[in-house]
Amino acid sequence: VTIAVIDSGLDVSHNDIPTPVASKDYDDYPTLDDTIANSTSGHGTHVTGSVLGRGTQSGGVYKGTAPGADLVFLKIGGDTSSAASSAAMAGAINAAVDTYNADVITMSYGGWSQYHDGTSTTSQAVDYAVSQGAVMFVATGNDAASAKHYSGTVAGSSTTSNIQINITGAGASD
Repeated sequence: VTIAVIDSGLDVSHNDIPTPVASKDYDDYPTLDDTIANSTSGHGTHVTGSVLGRGTQSGGVYKGTAPGADLVFLKIGGDTSSAASSAAMAGAINAAVDTYNADVITMSYGGWSQYHDGTSTTSQAVDYAVSQGAVMFVATGNDAASAKHYSGTVAGSSTTSNIQINITGAGASD
């Protein structure tokens, strides 16, 4: 199984992270380069460890969810702020499928676009990847304390009612 991790950068010397079978920096898309190293954040290494960590530093106790998979790492985070453009995200998602033949793609990046109807460049790239057979995981809560996403707690092994959504100013045709 080939897993493409699309994130901020990777500590390629970390002994718990497998050597990528392929990698590329999409941060300045459409200009690409080969520098995937962390420059502002360890987020990409953390995400990669959660997915593909081999457990070498814990004697095999703590491993990622797919420790035997092949890693493709595509850097989208900027070198000065870790911010990623929609073009970089879409370019990396499309390449994960078309160039690197990823079976699974994970991207712990997101954003708040004006519309939530699937028409954004990033949404279209996700739809394309899925249509090509890739399984895609994308974070939705990266805006943290900005109150854009619902926040609540559901106790383990329990259930909750539907989450109520109130829309102000919506008409019958909305």
